[in-house]
Amino acid sequence: MRILVRIISIATIILCYQCSFAHGLSEEELLNISRAYGYVTAQESVLKQIENDFPSLKAEVLALNLAWENRFPNSKVALISHFKCFGLTEVDIKKAMMQNQNVFSLSKQLEVLSLTDASQRLNYFKNRLVQPSDLDRKIFSILNDVCYSEQPEREFFLDNTVYSSRNNPKANGVDINISVPASWKQADAVRPHIVQKWSKQDESLLLNTMLVVVSAPEIQPYWTKDELTKEIKSGYIWDLFDTSGELLEKRECVLTQIEGFPCVILSALIQHQRVGIRAFSEVSSMYFMFQGNIIMVQFMVMGQQKQNVVTNSEKYKKLRNLVFNSVYLPQKYSN
Repeated sequence: MRILVRIISIATIILCYQCSFAHGLSEEELLNISRAYGYVTAQESVLKQIENDFPSLKAEVLALNLAWENRFPNSKVALISHFKCFGLTEVDIKKAMMQNQNVFSLSKQLEVLSLTDASQRLNYFKNRLVQPSDLDRKIFSILNDVCYSEQPEREFFLDNTVYSSRNNPKANGVDINISVPASWKQADAVRPHIVQKWSKQDESLLLNTMLVVVSAPEIQPYWTKDELTKEIKSGYIWDLFDTSGELLEKRECVLTQIEGFPCVILSALIQHQRVGIRAFSEVSSMYFMFQGNIIMVQFMVMGQQKQNVVTNSEKYKKLRNLVFNSVYLPQKYSN
């Protein structure tokens, strides 16, 4: 019986994805990556001076280097590899640094003058790694972006941000907390029902997460484990999954729980067509109900090359699960 799906059809959401892929760095992005490069190389230069000129501090330098490497593995190499993807060389980044007076002026302050100066700089480097300033946070966000491209779930463990929908009118009064990697760009959405979205450009791929809330109190009585099990067995549960494109392959259909509520996860490979653009995406959507609202968290990996999208979606699956499992509903526990 399709009682559930008939009612769910009221809440069908049309999500049109923006097919945008970076073919170069903007002026602002070039400035940001040059800052990060200057930050890393300046610290590297100072620590080498301290190690060579002040042997009594060698152990402290080693400890700091290990702490930095643990937090931002292969940061310099990762930065260089990142801007090579955009046809830039190390020389190009150094030129950008020279044109930035703030970065250039800092590079003139690298000489370590005394043992006291060396100790102070070591303490400064240690403190900013543990308690970063706003400027440090901006640099760390860039380093997160490039250092964890092969293990994106590591950034989530080390540095994530928590969003609350409490004051967002699109959330229909529901407070949903969700965590995403700190380097992902957060933005409001123009389209209805999309409460918030986050994105990241990973070379030729666009990564996207969205939080969607749709009021559907008439569905709440039917959103039970038994009803959802019937819909999954019949295949009608896929009526929930709006593709905004051609569904090429169904990947996953799972009935589970989130915050103790029945939850469905649907995943599929989609082909999108827009004027002059064809793209592919691996889309995973998690659906559950709370206070008469259908809540959807979507995780998407999109690109213009099908095999590239398929291969990299596996790399991001652990991160997808972390984002899905980060959902927390404070109002459930406040009554």
